[in-house]
Amino acid sequence: MGTIVIDNIGMQLERKPIKNMYLRIKASDGKVKITAPVSASDIEIRNFVVSKIPWIKRRWKKIAEKPHPVTRNYVTGETLWLLGKQYLLTVQHGSVNKAFVQEPDIILQVRNNTTKASKAKIIETWYRDVLKKIIPVVLGKWEKTIGVKTAEWRIQNMRTKWGTCNIRERRIVLNLQLAKRSPECLEYVIIHELIHLLEKSHGAQFKKYMDAYCPAWKMIKKSLSINLPD
Repeated sequence: MGTIVIDNIGMQLERKPIKNMYLRIKASDGKVKITAPVSASDIEIRNFVVSKIPWIKRRWKKIAEKPHPVTRNYVTGETLWLLGKQYLLTVQHGSVNKAFVQEPDIILQVRNNTTKASKAKIIETWYRDVLKKIIPVVLGKWEKTIGVKTAEWRIQNMRTKWGTCNIRERRIVLNLQLAKRSPECLEYVIIHELIHLLEKSHGAQFKKYMDAYCPAWKMIKKSLSINLPD
């Protein structure tokens, strides 16, 4: 196993008794690995990799856009995000399981012997309840402004999308992880999905609508591609 650097991209190189060259990118950390035939020359490998540079960069962009969950133990001293603000987590024992904000902390109140999985579920349910209070207000505002109407909206924990729109059913789905992001991010995603009721594609007309209703949409979209720090 060796390494090569092409276009400032470091890659692992492994030679095997195979006929074709392969290039893989690990979704967890974006590392690039090339598997090449033993008989392949350095020039052949380089030409192969150069032809794949645009694909590598597109793949990296997709990996960066995916929300990556942070492993948590749900103990006092950890941090949690709510509506774009980072809070310290304080775990307390109580007669009921619940979560709430008590500035400058998020309080997670749990019964004795509550498991980590149960704590995670309490926080997830709380995030969902937060969004359930906010979404109808923001959605109603932009339905009226844009001149469209949804038949249904849902909250779902999605790994690869911040929102989706089923045009035929007039249903939008919003990512539960938006509870961690700023209100501007939630508003942007709602506007984006509502505009799909006017324009199916992401073409020029779609972008004109986005420019009109959400002038800062490109900047907000870029912020959603950046993972929140722990």
